[in-house]
Formats: sequence, structure tokens, C-alpha cells
Amino acid sequence: MIVDFGFASLLDKFEEHYGKRAGKFLVGLIGAAVVSVCFSLIWQFISPLIGWATTTANGTSAVWLIWRGVSAMAAIAVLIAGGASVAAAIDAKRLVREAEAVMGDAYIIFESATAALIEAKGLVDDVNRGAKVVDISPQRTGKLVSDAQATLQQMKDTREKLSATRGRGRKRTDS
Repeated sequence: MIVDFGFASLLDKFEEHYGKRAGKFLVGLIGAAVVSVCFSLIWQFISPLIGWATTTANGTSAVWLIWRGVSAMAAIAVLIAGGASVAAAIDAKRLVREAEAVMGDAYIIFESATAALIEAKGLVDDVNRGAKVVDISPQRTGKLVSDAQATLQQMKDTREKLSATRGRGRKRTDS
């Protein structure tokens, strides 16, 4: 049994109107609110026990002071870890953009190299056809043709690998 509260349609409408980033921000904000409510409920159940354990007849105990110090250090550690993860995410996005740009440039270079090899193969074929007239040895011409064909095949294989690589991973959307 699936229960739908209509939250997905609300998010879709919000995302259509304000954009994808604002939609993600709204989901994050709602998630933070839910976590905050959960922590508040948990604290309501735990706080009497902590109050009982940390107070004495004379007032605040040493346990309470240690608890406050540990919680302050934990809060600082969480802030540092959160900042480091945000910095890593920003750096990862930058690296992905740079890699996509390099892959695009490499694809253009491979395309032009393939065209140049095809042209060179045509020239070698022309030379091969005219070998009898120009008096170039057929063995030499055959070796040039086979070398050009091998290079052309390597370029085709590399181009196919590059095309397959470009298709994997994140989809690029240019808007």
C-alpha cells in the first residue's frame, strides 16, 4: 500500500516555477526541519535523565561541565567536517567541468586527426596507383599503406573509446 501526500507534485510545481536549485534547496530545508523536529522530540525524552544525572544537591556537577565541553568540541568538529565536505563537493564539480572541457577538446582533436589520416591514406593510395609511373617500389608503398591503415584503425578505436567514455557518467545539459 502506497500513501501519497502530494509532496512530489508540490516539489514538481515548485521546481518548474523557481528552478532546480531552488527545488533542491527546498528539499534540504524540509529535511533539516524534519531532523530538527526529531532531535527536539528525542531531547524531550532524554533531558530529564541528563538533568537528573548532572545535578547534585549543591548545583551543577562536574559531569555536566564535561558534557558541555564535549558537546562544544563535537559541534566544532561537525562544523569543520561539514565545511570540508562542502569544499570537496565544490572542488569535485570544478574538476568535472574541467574534465568535460578537456574531453570535448580531445574529441575535436581526434576528429581532425582522423580526417587528416583519411586524407593521408588517399594520398598514399594515389602514390600506390602511380608507383609504376613514378618508379616507387611496391614493397615500400605497401608498407606505407599498411602503416596508414593501422594508424587509421588505432584512431578509429580511440575515437570509439572516447565516444563511449563521453556517454558515461553525468549527462551534460547546455542551456
